[in-house]
Amino acid sequence: MDWEQRYRRFQECQRYVAWSDYDAQRVRSLATIVDPSLQALVDDFYTEIERHAHTSRIVSGGQQQVSRLKEALLCWLRDLFTGSYDRDYLRRRYEVGRQHVRMGLDQTYTILAMARLRSGLLAALRERWQGEPTDLLLAAESLNKLLDLDLAIIDDAYQSERTNSAGEATSRCAGDPEETKRDDLWIAARVHESLLPGTIRHPSIDLAQGVLAYCGAGHPTPLLIRRGSGAIEVLESQNMVIGVVEQCLFDVPQDTRSINPGDRLLFYTDGLIETTDSAGNMLGTAGLTDMARFTCAGTLLDTADCILERTAAFCEGPPHDDMTLIVAEFKQRQDDPIATPENQNCQASKD
Repeated sequence: MDWEQRYRRFQECQRYVAWSDYDAQRVRSLATIVDPSLQALVDDFYTEIERHAHTSRIVSGGQQQVSRLKEALLCWLRDLFTGSYDRDYLRRRYEVGRQHVRMGLDQTYTILAMARLRSGLLAALRERWQGEPTDLLLAAESLNKLLDLDLAIIDDAYQSERTNSAGEATSRCAGDPEETKRDDLWIAARVHESLLPGTIRHPSIDLAQGVLAYCGAGHPTPLLIRRGSGAIEVLESQNMVIGVVEQCLFDVPQDTRSINPGDRLLFYTDGLIETTDSAGNMLGTAGLTDMARFTCAGTLLDTADCILERTAAFCEGPPHDDMTLIVAEFKQRQDDPIATPENQNCQASKD
């Protein structure tokens, strides 16, 4: 997403919360009211950071770093009350979000930090307000809108940085097992730092050689369907769920398979295979494999639709978890004898 797109999105967010010129004027008028309280708010903010292990670990440079961070936060707070909320404002606030990502701060704590700053700002506003009570309510409403918009900018930065990191890792790893391993270790380390264990399935494709390399960590096993013979290979996970322990990948974290024109890959979430019938029996990987074998002669859309329809028929009552299915096929380009993956993935999901 370029900056012009990001700014249009910011404007859409402003419209969503009914942000107006009146809100901007109100917030700007609060600068002289809250400014005397800002330094105490900054000091309280970093005192609280030091009390929690998950936040204090990002401040490893001693008092000198703390002083720089305090100064930056004070500037950030004062920037709220400039009255100008344009492209430059968006860039400044977005960069703050990017810095939080690079420091390795769990996004949960950015939300909690905003809540603490919000409480402090509103308390200072109430304490120093000398106007009408109705005007105080309007001022607080405008300030809350702006803080919500800032939180949306930070969230956008987190999402964009994660997407960029994943894209860079994918582009680097294709066809190079050592780079694939390094990227998998990097992903595992980031998940471990987030304290949110998860599963992953990381495939990469060497288009020149027709080779699929894949690494799994607890995620449901993809199916490789051989179009010519109808044989189905289960691509088992080689590693434990990431994020539980720091060194969670084994010495050989990936395997390879040759791929040919017409071969298909079937990815899915656990909600699909954990579907149960009236007797409480789960569909399981074996049941899904049978469905895939029965439907593999159809088109990508036919295969996906048929599997989802059969799963719905197998299920007793509404699904208990989300069901996502992705079917991809490797095709031979007319100008190249090497098999290449078709870029039309068929995805279907039910919540």
